[in-house]
Amino acid sequence: TAINISEKINNKILLSDSLGNAGKVFSLRGDLENALEFYQRSLAIDKEAGYEEGKAIRLNDIGTIYKKQGELDEAIVFFNDSLKINESIKSRSEIAVNLSNIGGIYEEKGDLNKALEFYKKALEIDKELEYRRGIAIDLKNIASIYKAMEKTEEAEDYRQRAEKIYKILKK
Repeated sequence: TAINISEKINNKILLSDSLGNAGKVFSLRGDLENALEFYQRSLAIDKEAGYEEGKAIRLNDIGTIYKKQGELDEAIVFFNDSLKINESIKSRSEIAVNLSNIGGIYEEKGDLNKALEFYKKALEIDKELEYRRGIAIDLKNIASIYKAMEKTEEAEDYRQRAEKIYKILKK
């Protein structure tokens, strides 16, 4: 396996990425315990190697696992830690992902104003990057918040804008 090869050639970054990929497979299969274990092993290697990009990715992955487990307070800590690193290394696309994830936590907690604030920040960055898929996701998330706030006109506007982009992406 890639993990065995990485260990044999002593390539820390490859090992970290391989462990992270294994964690992703476990996560997709719904095996959150093993996913968390592999993400934590990957994070430990990233910390040891000083691999900032890897640390940010793994912190976000771990936050996602905690969110899936309903541990929202724990999840937001990891998303915020990932955000701080991404801001320090100026990874704009990952900052947008972090902002959207944090918005999702606030949405689940019922703090719709805070969720809207984070989703709009993510949208701003995705627009700057011209990342259509991210823009569509952000617009859909904002529409969801406006719908929950019973602001139907705004919700429909954002939903339609998201739908237009999704149609373009499907071509």
